[in-house]
Amino acid sequence: MAGERRTVIVTGATSGLGLRCAGTIAANGPEWTALLAGRDRTRLAAAAQQIKARTGHRCPTLEVDLASLASIRAAADDCRRRLQAGELPPLHALIDNAGLQVHGPMRRTEDGFELTFGVNHLGTFLFTELVRPMLEAPARVVVVASGTHDPKDDGRIAPPLEVEARALALPSEDDARRISGMKRYTTSKLANILFAYELARRAPQISVAAFDPGPTPDTGLVRNAPAIIRKMLASRALRRLFRLVRVSLNTVEGSGDAMASLVLDENRWAASGRYYQAKNGRTTERRSSEVSYDAALAARLWQDSELLLSETSISRPPA
Repeated sequence: MAGERRTVIVTGATSGLGLRCAGTIAANGPEWTALLAGRDRTRLAAAAQQIKARTGHRCPTLEVDLASLASIRAAADDCRRRLQAGELPPLHALIDNAGLQVHGPMRRTEDGFELTFGVNHLGTFLFTELVRPMLEAPARVVVVASGTHDPKDDGRIAPPLEVEARALALPSEDDARRISGMKRYTTSKLANILFAYELARRAPQISVAAFDPGPTPDTGLVRNAPAIIRKMLASRALRRLFRLVRVSLNTVEGSGDAMASLVLDENRWAASGRYYQAKNGRTTERRSSEVSYDAALAARLWQDSELLLSETSISRPPA
């Protein structure tokens, strides 16, 4: 595939890891087109301008809000039209980077889903499935996960061993109050890995990777955190403390470049259904949590997600 022009979609490309990853892809040469996907037109334009200033290459943009099923479907239609019209080079890769972490009271998407699960899993699931037929061989999908998905990581925030799509997408208000925002996040990240592995099983013609960017405090995930937490995470003192206890914090630049390498290094495309972790700007293949390899759980999550998304109207459950 060397020398051929190709498009790579990067979701969540207006800041943080997505912006760095897209810029690194664009900097790799004119044969690589990074299609910046995000929900805000102004921020997309600013991201494209920033990447052009860094690399000299123009990046097209795609408006998509993963908290809106209508927006996801419209974005997929727009992408298909542009590919068919030759406005974009052939699509060969998708990086599902967009995600959020909600602090405080539970919030819902415009379709009534719990926001974290609705965006991180259901939105990513639908967008990937709509884009998948547009991918030309050889094709690559990278799903951004998190090491916090492992129940052994921290029992207080660990996801449940059973990931039930309907209960997670449509919790009652009482159920939602009992689950912390961090636990909702870690559960959505386990769902991301289950989805990645199931996609690898169902679409063997596509190379699929799950990616853990590692602890990277400068990303947009903390944008909804209380101001004191954002200030603490940005402090040099905290970074020094982590170094003293031998906990390595990654930078946006290092993890963003590591994420881009999973697409740019085509030797990695031969392996599918693998999990990679970033550390100091490099990626290392490793095992994810034991529960993430539960094929029956992954198949059930896939089927239940399809059913949720096929329902024309989503009513909120009683409080």
